[in-house]
Amino acid sequence: MRGERQGNARLVRAGAIAASTAILAVAIGAASTASAGVGHPTTVTLVNGAPAFHGRVNSDHPACVSHRRVKMMMRQPGPDLVLGIDNAAITGRWFVDHPDFPSGEYYARAPAKNVPDEAVCLADRSAIVAVD
Repeated sequence: MRGERQGNARLVRAGAIAASTAILAVAIGAASTASAGVGHPTTVTLVNGAPAFHGRVNSDHPACVSHRRVKMMMRQPGPDLVLGIDNAAITGRWFVDHPDFPSGEYYARAPAKNVPDEAVCLADRSAIVAVD
């Protein structure tokens, strides 16, 4: 009887140690995933003035600004039309040259950007600018 109780106690201790180890591994994995996935807010602007289709990308993380892809979009029924794409300069300034733009509603979009081992840059969309 005594030997049976000692055997059961060992099994309980081994189970408790295994459960604690599993919980610790999950907690460490969650912490490392959370720190790697911290998103940096980004703001993209579209200036309502000449020259048409220019603006700026801003973020608290420099890697989210420099060489940031910006898509110039025109609203339309169905999927919106991509008029052009530019990569922002180090200063965050971008410009899309489009020879002919009809009346309509336009906006700029900066898709999310993942900078390995540095940052996750969140996506943003500018305010809509109406052109008559």
